[in-house]
Amino acid sequence: MTATVPFIADCFRRFNERYFESSLPEIPIRLSNAKGFLGKLTYTRRRSFWRTENYENFVLRINTRIDLSQAELEDTIIHEMIHYYIAYHRLSDTSTHGTRFRAMITAINRRDGRHITVTHRLTDEQQQQAAGRQRGRMVAVVEFTDGRIGVKVVPHRVSYMQAFQSGCRRHFSVASLRWYFSHDLFFARFPSSGALRVYLIDTPDDRSALSQALSQAREITLA
Repeated sequence: MTATVPFIADCFRRFNERYFESSLPEIPIRLSNAKGFLGKLTYTRRRSFWRTENYENFVLRINTRIDLSQAELEDTIIHEMIHYYIAYHRLSDTSTHGTRFRAMITAINRRDGRHITVTHRLTDEQQQQAAGRQRGRMVAVVEFTDGRIGVKVVPHRVSYMQAFQSGCRRHFSVASLRWYFSHDLFFARFPSSGALRVYLIDTPDDRSALSQALSQAREITLA
């Protein structure tokens, strides 16, 4: 089905009452034709005079490019509402999809037999649909000498790739660095830039998702 604002708003009200004790204020809802996500919670962070972080301008964005079943769409909405709950109540967590986030997913899934996941895995048909409508991404997969694995999405230009690769090897203890070109939505969560920053893939679920995404990617040799 294709998401509509009235449907999302109705889901939000029902799920807010059932799973979040009606503690979440109503939120602006936007339909999106963006190429890299199914659902996304966006907000701004501001530091107060006392250096505490305040979160504001929350917006719930749902993608309409990929045809999802009603259950998949509902699970996507709940996934983003969990992000909203944690951010709005300023709850601490170990990472974006950390221990608290995963515990809430598990509790809701057990309660109602839902299938909310940390990372949404598309069917082959949905992958083809997404690939036909979104740009590919140039991805560096970095393995560090201590066994950690990270990824970095860079603009699709040789100069950016060379600069990142050179800087990464200069400043970090790198065991290997490989380049891939991918349309997989897994990489949509990472910003594309030339900054010397690597995002660690530090949970079993994310490592499994990374492995699956790379199995469909094209490896690139950088001269």
